[in-house]
Amino acid sequence: MSYFKSKFDGEEYVITRSGYTGEDGFEIAGNGQQIVKITQRLLKNPLLQWAGLGSRDSLRLEAGLCLHGHDMTPEITPLEATLMWTVFKRKENSNRLKFIGEDALKELQDKVKAKQVSIKKRVGFIVE
Repeated sequence: MSYFKSKFDGEEYVITRSGYTGEDGFEIAGNGQQIVKITQRLLKNPLLQWAGLGSRDSLRLEAGLCLHGHDMTPEITPLEATLMWTVFKRKENSNRLKFIGEDALKELQDKVKAKQVSIKKRVGFIVE
């Protein structure tokens, strides 16, 4: 989850290590023409190959990573999407501002723990 800026052919790029495929790799950000130029240069390396969205989806699903619009939506809470690890836990009497929906999410979580309501929940399966 880090980034740095780099230059290639005099153009600045942002290179991150915040990938969402479950694989170790990099993301390169720049304007459209810059990305075309650096992609063409990278693909001159015979060890590199294109990978489509289907590949990305397979990898991220194997890693248990969600994709907005598919596995999580405004109607699916972080609790249902098994994403509570991404939600900042505010300490009692903290001065930190609440995020939108924090109270509703906490209330739902408490009701689920008390078995007052049931929810759908994203789970993964290991197929052997």
